[in-house]
Amino acid sequence: MSQSVSQGEANNAIPSPFIPAPDQQCLCGKKKQFAQCCGSKKRDRKPPAGVIVKRSIVSASYCDKLVEYAAQQVPKQLGVTSKEHGHAAAKQSVGRQSLAIDLNEKSKSVYNLVEKIFKEVVSSKMNIDIKHFVFPTLMRYESGGYYHRHTDSEVYNWDKGVWEKKADRDVSLLIYLNNDFQGGDLHFNYFNYTFSPRKGDLVLFPSDHRYMHEAQMVSKGTRYVIVSWGSGKEPSGLRTIDG
Repeated sequence: MSQSVSQGEANNAIPSPFIPAPDQQCLCGKKKQFAQCCGSKKRDRKPPAGVIVKRSIVSASYCDKLVEYAAQQVPKQLGVTSKEHGHAAAKQSVGRQSLAIDLNEKSKSVYNLVEKIFKEVVSSKMNIDIKHFVFPTLMRYESGGYYHRHTDSEVYNWDKGVWEKKADRDVSLLIYLNNDFQGGDLHFNYFNYTFSPRKGDLVLFPSDHRYMHEAQMVSKGTRYVIVSWGSGKEPSGLRTIDG
């Protein structure tokens, strides 16, 4: 599960020491102001630094087969992760309305697909050697489904005034499986960047708080997406992607 920002927190400006002010030099290294570069509000702009987009990287036929399978399954309601009594616990939240599909006999092919992307695309495009990744989840967002802004690995400590890493995730992965829906865009809050996904698209980005994002509400139809997270270090007791 990802770390959700509560509605109360969402109404406040969470400090972000790694994001430049609009008139400061952009974090990508170009000698442009952030507001004119990776923080631009222009439509149809290029993805900001760190966000990798590959259009139609997965075949339409494979996507269609997964969607056909998913449409026949009984989904499970997903929640968000919170820290309770010293350990992470998943619970339902007004911050999220989405469903998960058990992959069952589709598990191997989806796992192999995600493994291949982490090995080949992440290594070459993000210069990160992924050692392990979370088993992929097939998610379903029906009409009215959404996921408010959240981070995938860090939470903000309001007492200390700092972001703290709570999940062993370095790279976030999204593979979109269909076109027949409206709404449901992916929005990166700090970068003013909105991505409209289509069938077969891949999106990769760092899992830290700079890339806080949200799945905007689906207004019509059903959106299907595969999600996973990879780590560049080897934790004790977990298999590697090579093992």
